Amino acid sequence: MDTKQGILLFDGYCVLCSNFIGIVIRKAGKSLSIVPIQSQAGQEILQKQMLALMPDEVILLCEGKIYKGADAIIHLMRSLSGWMPVAGAIAAMMPRGLRNKLYRLIAKNRYQWFGKRDICYIPPSNGTH
Repeated sequence: MDTKQGILLFDGYCVLCSNFIGIVIRKAGKSLSIVPIQSQAGQEILQKQMLALMPDEVILLCEGKIYKGADAIIHLMRSLSGWMPVAGAIAAMMPRGLRNKLYRLIAKNRYQWFGKRDICYIPPSNGTH
């Protein structure tokens, strides 16, 4: 892809996800394309990458690699500014199995715990798709 740092695909109905995306936009600016999984662009990217069309996790396409779930969040956090790299480094110290279980627990319960939007969140234009 022709973006500086990659493409971040997220659940546009998830309140937790869209709030996190707001932080990412402030920290990453135009260096990252941020696309809801449910959007036409998101579906096209997933098809092109031969990924599930409705994944239950965040996906980061960056530097020719595909990061999913907790790995995507950690990689993204470590590349941003402010407190994010420190939080990402701390999360990376957790055993992979534990952090993946924690991610799966939050992903499974995200709508119940944090809410679900009625309309898919489309981030404000920041040079993204």
